[in-house]
Amino acid sequence: MPIFAKLKMYARRSLQNRWLHAPIVAALNGAVDAWAYLKNFSFPEKYIRHWKLDMLQERYERDTALLFKKITKPGMVVVDIGAHIGYFTRIFARLTGAHGHIYAFEADPENFDLLRKNTASLPQVKLFQLAVSDRVGSIDFYHSEDKTGCHSTIPADFRQKKLTVAAVDLDSLLAQEGVPRVDILKMDIEGGEALAIQGMKQVLTANPHIALVTEFNPECLMLAKLQPVDFLREISALGFKIFAITPGGLTPLTVHDTSTTQDFLFGSHFVNIYCTRGKNLVA
Repeated sequence: MPIFAKLKMYARRSLQNRWLHAPIVAALNGAVDAWAYLKNFSFPEKYIRHWKLDMLQERYERDTALLFKKITKPGMVVVDIGAHIGYFTRIFARLTGAHGHIYAFEADPENFDLLRKNTASLPQVKLFQLAVSDRVGSIDFYHSEDKTGCHSTIPADFRQKKLTVAAVDLDSLLAQEGVPRVDILKMDIEGGEALAIQGMKQVLTANPHIALVTEFNPECLMLAKLQPVDFLREISALGFKIFAITPGGLTPLTVHDTSTTQDFLFGSHFVNIYCTRGKNLVA
């Protein structure tokens, strides 16, 4: 049994004794923080122990992480849009190795500071404090005080703080950087994905083998005044087959028959989707 599973089991028993509650919790928190320190992984102050453990053990968005572990190979070029504090960026860096190249984008200043700390020892990672959209310039950006993973260029009631940040379209930036190819593109920008797609069509067209993994969040897309199915149709029109990444595996989403996508199109349910032209389909 893993050490933290044992600690959790013993802690659950001990916590029934109210006199032991505080020291046990403090010990568990200290153990997790020590592990994070040893792994050079910094977290937002408001993160609780459970959230830290999920990332340290690579259980956060587990099904998507497992997919990346299957399709990411040494030497690949990966673009991480909405890199947050570097959870997936670090996984990509390990999987691509010393000859890989990771281009990571994060617009939020607080997240970017942590992203920089968490990738400081990874020379194959290049960071950009930029929002990825459909144009170069300045753009309104909305910061959530409560949810560090929910900042976006799309306004919402729970994003209380408005900032102005620099924005770029991916086609222009990668051309400027002289990036010859992209193997994997991961994107999670809370409703800003549709505009970002408009600014990366050259990249998506020039790389027929590319694997695109993006969040599909109908609620966020509707906040951006978009119909969720239109976002899927835009991706499909670029020649991609679309699959929902679920605990049971990859579920095909057919945009011409929305009955196959009903579970993912409405309400607050969201899912990451794997988009491929068939050259890198995994089981």
